[in-house]
Amino acid sequence: MKLEGKESIMEDNFRQNTRLWRMRKGLPQRTISKLLGHGKTNIIHSYESIPITALDQDTKQRYADILGIPIQALYKEPVEMPVHLTDIDQTVCRINLESIRKAHGKSINYFANQIGVSEPAYRSFIRGRNISLRSFWVIVDNLDIDPWLLATGKTHAEAERSTE
Repeated sequence: MKLEGKESIMEDNFRQNTRLWRMRKGLPQRTISKLLGHGKTNIIHSYESIPITALDQDTKQRYADILGIPIQALYKEPVEMPVHLTDIDQTVCRINLESIRKAHGKSINYFANQIGVSEPAYRSFIRGRNISLRSFWVIVDNLDIDPWLLATGKTHAEAERSTE
């Protein structure tokens, strides 16, 4: 079945939004595939990497249920979010986190616990180790902060204007 026009756009929106929410929740592709009942077949890898692949409506509903997101929200135009490690300026992210921690007068141990990462992981990060994408989303969710602001020091709109 070839998708055209609005159906194609909606499928692309669903694909991008499910990928974002899957990553934000730290769920690997293979885990989602198994939860959808596809056993050893990694259907989500194929779905995310091959744009001509589409999921049937029942599978989409089960996918939305697994993510805990209303299916209608997954068809909306996706918001640009950092979804690759290359989208995150590690130095800026490190500086921003330390600035937040110091501004609130929190110890490293307390702050690491507050943002949802272990103290050793946080100490490792502030010493120069790269933050993982999964940890990044855990921190964003716990701080309730604009992901672009944490990742780049600019809001997404500011970053877009600076590239024009």
